[in-house]
Amino acid sequence: MRMTHIMTLASGAVPDTSALYAPYIKRRKCAAGAPTRYFVVPERDVKSGYLPKTRPIPAHLTEHQAAEVCRKWYAELVAWRTSVNVQPISYTVGWLIDRYLNDDFSPFRKLREKSRRSYQQNCTIIKATKGRVPLAMIKGPDVLRWHDEWGHPVPVLGNDGKQVIDAWKIPSPKPAPRSAHAMPSSCCASWPRTPS
Repeated sequence: MRMTHIMTLASGAVPDTSALYAPYIKRRKCAAGAPTRYFVVPERDVKSGYLPKTRPIPAHLTEHQAAEVCRKWYAELVAWRTSVNVQPISYTVGWLIDRYLNDDFSPFRKLREKSRRSYQQNCTIIKATKGRVPLAMIKGPDVLRWHDEWGHPVPVLGNDGKQVIDAWKIPSPKPAPRSAHAMPSSCCASWPRTPS
């Protein structure tokens, strides 16, 4: 009797209650070996202005982690779909950010993917915290104070008191220790020390 091992892959075809439920995941074969995984946005959403239309899923992620990333990106897509027709009040910070992110002639459209993600994340934080502020009420010291607040490594809260979530946070592998200080003391005991 021959035993075969079946590897379960993340997929949008499994029930949405499964840990491997990954909406809009696609796999493409590459010459190097293992297929590359992508989150591919439906064409109707791309035509409506959703960017980016394809997001690569990092190769180091397990199938469960890849499914989790796809579910996060799917939740963002659904949130974007519901907010497409909601217009912010004209001449507020939120209105200006929407113009910057969505206008056909905006320099945002010419950014590379990695820069676009970073800019979009920053715009999300700014819009959540100061989106309702009228542009006419903003003075130079206000912008400097806000910039200082946004630069601190503390959770950023929106006007509604909810934490602004880092939409692009993807688990990454832990780096190996690189310095002698990070190594166990037993492996450093035999090293010659310089007199102090």
